[in-house]
Amino acid sequence: MNTFIVKLTNPSAISNLHPHGTTGTPKTLNNYVIFKTLLSRMEVMGIPGVQSVEYDSKIDLEYDSVIQENAPQWALPWISNESTRYLNTRSGTGVDIYIVDTGVRDTHQEFGNRVRNL
Repeated sequence: MNTFIVKLTNPSAISNLHPHGTTGTPKTLNNYVIFKTLLSRMEVMGIPGVQSVEYDSKIDLEYDSVIQENAPQWALPWISNESTRYLNTRSGTGVDIYIVDTGVRDTHQEFGNRVRNL
């Protein structure tokens, strides 16, 4: 079984994936979905409405985590599906994180000195 992170051309294209495997339910990023299937990456790319496909993978960091005290909320209450108020009371152990980004300009003044290259 393969697990992919699939970017769709539009949210309704998720229905094209259903005959070929199991999909997650997008909540915030409506054009991205986790897709489990027996198909290869190239076969998934050929499904109408699929823009890009990446293998889902786990990354184990060899570094200790750092908990930032009084961290800015970065608009998390507005993008959260759970509540109108974002509150982080957990360490993140056992949580899967999916990052879809083109990069971070670590010299931006809003980050201050909080960005580290590992």
